[in-house]
Amino acid sequence: SSLWPRSGAWVAFRNWFAAPISEEICFRGCVCALMLSAGIDNRTVGFTSPFVFGLAHVHHIFFPTKKDGLPVDPLSSRLIKGGVQITYTTIFGWYCCFLFIRTGHLAAPIAAHCFCNTMGLPDFSFNHANHHLHRYRTPLFAIYFAGMALFMQLMYPLTAGFPAVVYWHDKEHHW
Repeated sequence: SSLWPRSGAWVAFRNWFAAPISEEICFRGCVCALMLSAGIDNRTVGFTSPFVFGLAHVHHIFFPTKKDGLPVDPLSSRLIKGGVQITYTTIFGWYCCFLFIRTGHLAAPIAAHCFCNTMGLPDFSFNHANHHLHRYRTPLFAIYFAGMALFMQLMYPLTAGFPAVVYWHDKEHHW
């Protein structure tokens, strides 16, 4: 079994490559760069522009999963899923904006976005009592938290010192 699905190859291509590239060009390459060029400081851009990115995903609420032409998801379920989607994409937008500001380049947020869309949200199904990995839930949660702690610890060192192509002139403000 390969990573690339046999059916829905165009949907996978859209989700894994086309959408991340176009969204990063739009939101980081245009929105963030425009805000930075306007003289807005990096921290303000980094914490406000991702809300626009999150809100751009509100359309997920309006497109229910359909079977035989009928909506499967009730509105309440779509609102919860949409809220999770908006929250998740806003948080991810903060990270991509951080990458863009730290490196001054679109390559890092595009690569992160492609990877994120390919991997999806973390799978916590092992927490259910009937899951075959349920007895390992404590070490699995420990691994998740250790991974998050390492990720946050390494964010700054791994994004430092890039000879980046800079889209704006900001000599005074640094993230």
